[in-house]
Amino acid sequence: MAKNMKTLPPGELLRVAATKGITSILMLHEKTGLDRKTLKSINEGKPVKEAKLQTIATHLRVPFEHLVPGEKKRLRAVQEEAATRHARELVLKPLNGKQLFDLLKETSAQDNLSWTLKLDSAPSKILQQLIQFETAVRDWLRILHNDDREEKTKKSIKGQLGKIQTRADLETLIQAIGAANIKIFGANYLQWSTENHCGYLEEVPHAVEYLSSVHCHIAIEPRNTTSSTVSVDEGDKPPRSFPDDQPPYLDFIAVDGKTVWSRPPRPEPKVTFDEDGIPSWEDEQS
Repeated sequence: MAKNMKTLPPGELLRVAATKGITSILMLHEKTGLDRKTLKSINEGKPVKEAKLQTIATHLRVPFEHLVPGEKKRLRAVQEEAATRHARELVLKPLNGKQLFDLLKETSAQDNLSWTLKLDSAPSKILQQLIQFETAVRDWLRILHNDDREEKTKKSIKGQLGKIQTRADLETLIQAIGAANIKIFGANYLQWSTENHCGYLEEVPHAVEYLSSVHCHIAIEPRNTTSSTVSVDEGDKPPRSFPDDQPPYLDFIAVDGKTVWSRPPRPEPKVTFDEDGIPSWEDEQS
């Protein structure tokens, strides 16, 4: 298997090290534990294994992409390419009252709601009812997501009656909208985000976690509409599999709290002593 080698511009290693107050190869050796000849070779612009540069970045507590030229550009290109895969067409289904309440119950947060209005015109009374409908839907979502936190409200008759009244108002509006030859469509979908947990110390791993949340989209359509779709943004959706050629600074990847990829344990560095009895630590990948 070909070794993954990197080359720094001459002097680049000490330039980065100087930002941390390290101004010589000897000081860098003491900080990283790497052989002085190896460090001198890297600073002269000779090829080195990517894993060794990661070791240096970890000890200097700098991001790997700050040490290796072009790494930022490569990561940005990967992110831009991934962004083109975020959008997809979501098929919406006609909803009755029960189906709407089921969708709202599954929605992760009260702000995870979006709308599409596809009416060319409607009487002012109907337009007002649609505004009331949106307000009632958001009120219901707020009630769903505040139930576990507002214990005082839950224990009061007024608070419980307020929940009953909000649901009744929403059901009445759904019936009124249907009677006005308007159809309600909707569907839930997952939207993804990523969190980078950076660890510049060896004892703190560097991880990427994909997190999902359930979003709801509701469309208001004419009664004669038979199908409805909308383009939605799925965010940073995780790939189906994770190959082993992950960046060297990455230790594990998780999806919704479950680890789906992790790096095998790195071998312990070997300690050698030069003729003056000064120790140096050389890992097995040197």
